[in-house]
Amino acid sequence: MDTIHTLGFCGVMLLAYLIEATLGFGGTVTALPLCSMIVGIHIAIPAITAIVCAAALMILVHDRAYVEKRAYTVMFLLMVLGMPIGMAAYSCLPERPLKLALGIFTILVALKGLFWHDRRKKTEKRIGFRYYVCLFLGGVIHGAFSCGGVLAVIYANRAITDKRSYRVTLSAIWFSLNLLLTLKNIVTGSMTLPAARLSVCGLPFVAAAVMAGNRMISRLNTKTFGTAVYVMLLVSGCLQVLR
Repeated sequence: MDTIHTLGFCGVMLLAYLIEATLGFGGTVTALPLCSMIVGIHIAIPAITAIVCAAALMILVHDRAYVEKRAYTVMFLLMVLGMPIGMAAYSCLPERPLKLALGIFTILVALKGLFWHDRRKKTEKRIGFRYYVCLFLGGVIHGAFSCGGVLAVIYANRAITDKRSYRVTLSAIWFSLNLLLTLKNIVTGSMTLPAARLSVCGLPFVAAAVMAGNRMISRLNTKTFGTAVYVMLLVSGCLQVLR
């Protein structure tokens, strides 16, 4: 892999994980389509998975006291249950239809949040069954493409109200799940030498993004933060549909 491809990969990771470090999600689903065009999807997925694990750990160490433990436990257990299905699906089902469906669904969720959700009264206080289904399906997607966050945030938006807790709890989830995926990639041989080299090269860029995100999070007000989450979902969905 030449220097141009490596620099292109690192540049995408810097921009994507500035978003991840600020919002708590969106890095992988933004980076994956672009990095796949640069280095190929079979190198991009294991490399990005390992980098996300490291980036999430940086955020978690900095703000670990803000983790919403109950929400983390629910998200982790349900997503872990779905991950083996995604791992199996990735090896036997066409990739494009799965990602196209996810992209369309993501766009619908974002549009609902931006233009309808905020205008209605939140009469339902409890978290309904559909939110838990989204977590399970998020685990399926995460097992296949390491980007189940677009479904996980549907639950997180309902269960976590504080923006700092929201961000660090999601980071705790990505650290836990991606650590499992990275270990699986090492054992199965999916973490090839080119993927490992990209992971190492991308880490300094991701570290810079995390430090910048740590400063930005304190300056965002709650309304701006919520809008940014749904805008990020909309961008992510469009990237997946257009890829």
